[in-house]
Amino acid sequence: MGVVDASAAKARDQLLTGVMPTGELRVAWARFLLSLMMRTPDQIAEFKRRISDYWFNPDTELLARYEEAKQKGWPATLEEYLKGSDKKVRSV
Repeated sequence: MGVVDASAAKARDQLLTGVMPTGELRVAWARFLLSLMMRTPDQIAEFKRRISDYWFNPDTELLARYEEAKQKGWPATLEEYLKGSDKKVRSV
């Protein structure tokens, strides 16, 4: 959310001086306000659960995408890749 917050901070600074943001800063402020609805602890926990479920229970589409993206030196299968990434990803 750093990009959202950084742009919104500029808009907030304008608002605090009595200046109404326009253009991209106005959009950034609206985007920030909308993002607050999705930043609750429950929403973040649900997001992490869904991503983890998707990542560690890949469907055929994700398996195929790994095969297409795989580069020389990468593990042969997505499952092997995930085993190597497991500790890093699950600690998030």
